[in-house]
Amino acid sequence: MKVRNRLDTMIEEVLDQDTAVPLEFLIEFLHLDKDQDDAIQELKLHVGLLEGIDYGVIVDDNDQSVFIFFKKRE
Repeated sequence: MKVRNRLDTMIEEVLDQDTAVPLEFLIEFLHLDKDQDDAIQELKLHVGLLEGIDYGVIVDDNDQSVFIFFKKRE
């Protein structure tokens, strides 16, 4: 439940704001799996429980770091 509350609070702050959150931050903040692929799958499950919210993945061309953004489902 703590993860859900943290995710809800964070999404409220960044939803539709053209803001992407580093995956590494989400791994620590939401206590996701340390493996990036597994962390994205966990995040997918958590976001799937939220109504009307989608997420997207952005990979930085320079250093291959991964960012996640949240938007309202259309």
